[in-house]
Amino acid sequence: MNEIIARAINSIDYLLEKDTLKHVIHGHTLMDIRDLFIKLNSTENEWTELFCRQLDRVMSNNKKLLEDYWINLYDDIIYALKGPNGETSMGENWNNFLKKITNEKKRMQREIQFQHKFGKRKIFKDLVNEKAKLVNEYLHNCIYVYSKVQIDDLIENINDFVLENCQLNEISVKEQLQRIDIKIDCSKHLLADIEDHFSTTIELCRTANRDSNTFFPSIESELSGFGESKTIETLLEYDRWIVILGDPRSGKSTLLRWILCIFAEAICNNDEQVNLNENHYVPNRFPILIRLTEFSTWLYENQSKTLYDYINNLSNDKENLFGEFIDHGHALILLDGLDEIDDIHRRGQIVDRIKEFINEFIFTPEFCSAFDDVIRNSQNKIYYEIGSPKITGGNQLIVTTRKVGYQFHPILGSFIHHYLLLLLERKQSRIFMKKWMQQVEKSILEILSKHGFELNEEKMKYLSNRRLNAIECIFKKHSTSLTFNPLLLCFICKNIFQLNKNFNPKSRIEIYDFIVQSILNSWPNQELHISKDILIKFLIHTSTYLHTNSSSNLIDAFDLKRLCQMVLKQHGNLSINHENLCEYTEKILEILQSKMNIISELGLEVFSFQHSLFQDYFVTQSLLGNSSIESLAKRIVTFTSKSRFRKSLLLTLGWISWKWAFKDYNQFCNLLVNADKSSTIPLGILLFFEGFKDLRRLPMKSVIFNALNHLLNCSINIIVDKYFLWNFLKLPENLIQEWMELHLKDELNLRKFCQSLLKSIQLKIVQFPNKLKSILPKIYQQLNKYRNQNSTNEFLIDQTFRRIILIRNAHEYIVSNEFSSYFSSNHICISTIHPLILSVICLVCGGLNFILENQDLRINFSSKQIFRQSSIIPSIVEYLTNSEESHWVKMTSLINYYENILEKTSKTDTSNEIIDIFMALICLKGLSIEMFYRKYSEYSGLSLAAIRLQQNWFYLKQTWISHKDGRHLINDHSLLLDLQQIVNFFYPKSIEFEKQRLKFSVICVSALNKFDINYSLFLLTPSYFVPARQNPQSTNKNQNSTEMIGKISLKSFSFIPKHLQNLYYSLLNDSNSKLNLLSRVLFRLQSLIHLENLDENDPNYYLLLSRLRSQFQNYHMENYLIIRLIENKHGREQEKQEQRANTLFEQISIDEPIDVNKLIEIERQRLSDANNITDNERKDLKLLVTSIILARLFQGEYRFENFS
Repeated sequence: MNEIIARAINSIDYLLEKDTLKHVIHGHTLMDIRDLFIKLNSTENEWTELFCRQLDRVMSNNKKLLEDYWINLYDDIIYALKGPNGETSMGENWNNFLKKITNEKKRMQREIQFQHKFGKRKIFKDLVNEKAKLVNEYLHNCIYVYSKVQIDDLIENINDFVLENCQLNEISVKEQLQRIDIKIDCSKHLLADIEDHFSTTIELCRTANRDSNTFFPSIESELSGFGESKTIETLLEYDRWIVILGDPRSGKSTLLRWILCIFAEAICNNDEQVNLNENHYVPNRFPILIRLTEFSTWLYENQSKTLYDYINNLSNDKENLFGEFIDHGHALILLDGLDEIDDIHRRGQIVDRIKEFINEFIFTPEFCSAFDDVIRNSQNKIYYEIGSPKITGGNQLIVTTRKVGYQFHPILGSFIHHYLLLLLERKQSRIFMKKWMQQVEKSILEILSKHGFELNEEKMKYLSNRRLNAIECIFKKHSTSLTFNPLLLCFICKNIFQLNKNFNPKSRIEIYDFIVQSILNSWPNQELHISKDILIKFLIHTSTYLHTNSSSNLIDAFDLKRLCQMVLKQHGNLSINHENLCEYTEKILEILQSKMNIISELGLEVFSFQHSLFQDYFVTQSLLGNSSIESLAKRIVTFTSKSRFRKSLLLTLGWISWKWAFKDYNQFCNLLVNADKSSTIPLGILLFFEGFKDLRRLPMKSVIFNALNHLLNCSINIIVDKYFLWNFLKLPENLIQEWMELHLKDELNLRKFCQSLLKSIQLKIVQFPNKLKSILPKIYQQLNKYRNQNSTNEFLIDQTFRRIILIRNAHEYIVSNEFSSYFSSNHICISTIHPLILSVICLVCGGLNFILENQDLRINFSSKQIFRQSSIIPSIVEYLTNSEESHWVKMTSLINYYENILEKTSKTDTSNEIIDIFMALICLKGLSIEMFYRKYSEYSGLSLAAIRLQQNWFYLKQTWISHKDGRHLINDHSLLLDLQQIVNFFYPKSIEFEKQRLKFSVICVSALNKFDINYSLFLLTPSYFVPARQNPQSTNKNQNSTEMIGKISLKSFSFIPKHLQNLYYSLLNDSNSKLNLLSRVLFRLQSLIHLENLDENDPNYYLLLSRLRSQFQNYHMENYLIIRLIENKHGREQEKQEQRANTLFEQISIDEPIDVNKLIEIERQRLSDANNITDNERKDLKLLVTSIILARLFQGEYRFENFS
């Protein structure tokens, strides 16, 4: 116990050293827990011993325990210290503690019982050595029997096969070629974790189907909401108690046999561990495979016996071979086929025996059981105290069963995990089929070579390549839509092997048809005197019935037989009585199950198609029927709204494109896309495009373009946004090009196309698949052909690609831009580019965007976002490469260069080159230079440049707004901080130039206003106050720039209404000193008035007023702020107390009581002093200020009296 507590204290010390404890839960800290552990070390009672046992296991099975685990142990340690004789408590923590203690007591009792019965646990290697002869005999027999599967009747005509591929005529290998064995490989087979949803599903099933006597297959609930998929190797590593559910012939038994063989082979090879696959290793365990149907039969004759007795009985009880491995925790128990016990009551008895066996023998090395309680902490977290099977020791168990009927007698326990065996997906199926072909071909070659046949290697290689090509064709186009079980894959492989021609399917329906027709060819119509056509009619009726009447795709035996008898009566032309009819029905169902494997019994006399492809195929045949083209098109559109028919409808389109004459096929497609013009949702068109992958050939271009135009002009925008571009990209590139050339000439189509392109990418409907990557440059080039038609087109296309270019890596797909690559190749840093030059680049070529950094939205320039070519680029490149001259000289030369071009140009020239030059000059010379506009007022290009500037600004603002709307955590402060950096950079250089500083202030505030950001509101935020006191150096710097007392600054202009900012800017720049003084006074008064509009409930408002106080003191306006401070202070004592820790607040707050009457007396004295001023203008100005302040003080006094 001392050692366990020492480990716990060391873990806590490690957390304390890392200084990770920043919070407290329920008032307890890690130091408190540490002290309790020290106390626990000197206390001994039953509960402390059990508590430490459980803690030891948790620490051993979890690499890292965080603070919350230790802090949640606080109550547990208190309870343990009190002991079983201490005070009882109440609540969830107390109940959880009792569960822990109860669990641990059971585990300790199990350990004591084991030690009493067996003493010390034997290690695996010793057990194997003790019974080496029996072990080797058993394991080699397992490998011989279970490691391979047999393929019968692979070669239909042995004589022809041998004669075609060999040089000798001697035939002596028929039997070996008739039965070929291939090795089982179930590695990386995927299973879906259904544990989180299993209890709910079981309850739903029990609610709908309470017992087997009232079981209705059509309402059987499907297992849904699967968790993550895991490989079988992962299950063997991490789960000790496993139940695998699956459909008939899904490979459950094959999977167990593969597991049996890999464990048996590892033991026979004297391997230390079992190498499951790559980096998956587990300890050796002795594999024991049990057929539960055989156990059920044995139990019927030995009703007092147990599963343990039966397993020992298999080893003939001579050496107790199996029993010893189980007793000492080194066995892997594989229980196969629980569902094959048909009698439900009997199955329940078997499940009870399995549970008893689990409870008695399947433990972890620490004697934890599958039925122990799961203990969660207050955060509902589970810390693992159950050791994984990766640790040596402890038995492991896997049970397999079908899904249907399992809910009546499930094997449930806290740590028993349920998985669903999944169908093989594209990659797995492809590997499976290739391995199948390779093993079969290798086996045939070995058989023939062994008997001295000289093989025709060229012929064999040709046949092998043909088969592999067929496999590639199956999965090439339909990679995501085809899933198979191993049985069906074996059947497909066998039929491909037997083909004497190439199999090159171009559509999914061809694959389905190949499979179905291959199976139907085995129908013994001569034996039953029932034609294949009648069988097909029965399968069509059954599939249609399931599609329309059974959401679970299940049908009971009674309904299935009734359907079969109905078809036989209607189409069989059989003059037979009811008894013979029933006999025929039984034979048909038996053949469909056992020989053809089209229909399977799932248990409880419940049937379904063995694979969904059979049901979908025969529903497709039902939809096709014998209808006319017009009626079939209408029927297809009618069924489009029924989701269960979706796959069959797509198969139907594939069938028509494959089997019909082109003229009929084209007519059908035309009717399909035009069938629902009156409908709001173009269902026929959506189905047509969805089925593109299933079409063997396309209809005429006119039909496709018509469907595309209808979709583009759909009245429901969300349909256009979601489906147009997605379906547009399904077309071959030559059709895409042709459609754009023909139909984007229309401005309405162009606008809708651009909107759809942008929306689809923004909504991540299309995330740059390979097709879009290759087609985007062509779209870009095609749209550029229409941009010069008018300004509307230009703006639309420009904005579309400006936004697309912002998407990650989009610039790589749109256009190869030499200017963009120039930045990276010459290692040009953006910070070295003059802001005016950078503005030219951004406006003319692009490159400006917004980036998110730690929830701050910042303006950013990236050369990779440049998307537009321009004739002015060479001159910009020349500017950037010139490192000898100053910026001023280079910029003057650049302006002269552009102006010289304009002088040689016609005034009516509106080419892109001229517009770009005007935009560059506006950036370089400034928006407010009147002489520039007068000089070029008659140039048509100037007005177009102004329009393009507006468009650029619109784009920039809309991008900012869309980013803000999309992320609610983003605020305006990031943009303000960026602006503040610019201000801090320019202000120190222009302090002596008041005019430039004023102009810059107006520009900054105006820019923020364009983003709908009020800088004065920023002054209410903590970020305005805190940074100033965090860094004394930065405080001084700020005071030299934006905090210049008595001077007009960016902050000052933010208090002026937008419509008055330019007026004050002009007045403050006036050389008349008297007018300038008047302007400054009025400017301050206007600022005071604006302060009244700010949110005084904001706790920072008090700080702002205090901070502004010194600035207005030079103009004798401080009392206006003081009265606002007094008004704001009343009723806000709580907020003030909360901010006492803020030293800045303490420095600037007004703690001394202020008498409003004294303030009034001061202003009255100032009013009297003003009357003595001889200069009338200064006198009037002083009287104006004092009168306004005095009036505001009287107003404040009145408000204060009423408040009191």
